Amino acid sequence: MFDKLNEISEMGYFRQIWICCTLISPDQKDLWDTIERISDKKKIWICTSYDTSGRFHTEKMLNQWKNNMKELKERFPEISINTTTILTGDFIEKYMSGEFELEKMKTEFKTTYFFKPPMLPSECTMSKQEFNDTVLENFFPKRIRFLEFLKTFKRRENINDYERLFDTHFRADSLVKTNYSDKTQLMIISRNKETDEEITEGVKNENFLEGNGKTESVHNDTNVHCRHNSAYSPYVDSDRCFYCDKEMVDKII
Repeated sequence: MFDKLNEISEMGYFRQIWICCTLISPDQKDLWDTIERISDKKKIWICTSYDTSGRFHTEKMLNQWKNNMKELKERFPEISINTTTILTGDFIEKYMSGEFELEKMKTEFKTTYFFKPPMLPSECTMSKQEFNDTVLENFFPKRIRFLEFLKTFKRRENINDYERLFDTHFRADSLVKTNYSDKTQLMIISRNKETDEEITEGVKNENFLEGNGKTESVHNDTNVHCRHNSAYSPYVDSDRCFYCDKEMVDKII
């Protein structure tokens, strides 16, 4: 398959090739072999993830991820790496305390970063508070703490990192279609990893731009307050929206 992919890439059909991987196994032979099959290594983006809780079950697993990240760039210096981190309450606390340093991580592992909001697993019937209490402590953040994080992040990091903060255009786990017409506001097409079923989330606005405010929710995944997808309303204590709060912080800082 990757030989065919490389052939099509050589014909100029692809600008980038994204390969998603966990990098937690000691044996990465399959990944190395896959990368070797791609002639133009500069087209390759390795997409992985790092989280402060839930992602690495042992210190050994975390260290293995770090070792594989470094070996990636040693073996293939031409490739690019992007790391996704979930903005959990736990991550926010570690960022605010200085335990997580973005520039240090970017420099050490030669990676760009993308941050995304926490979400309940598909088919989960728990509330966010119940999930925090019974599954993963401080997974969903409190709104006041997240606002403090936003202000700190904007002052501490460079503007590019701030602009990339949960920007849908940098999501690697879902296909995102943004179409500012009178038919579609934001469509997120995600895949159920167990069944391969595609699930469409978003808003269909038949006449919204004409001002009558009629909306139809797809899978009921729309925040009724602001029309952003409900994936961006992850507070444990509020139904407000990450995007709207970011816009508010932009106005005051």
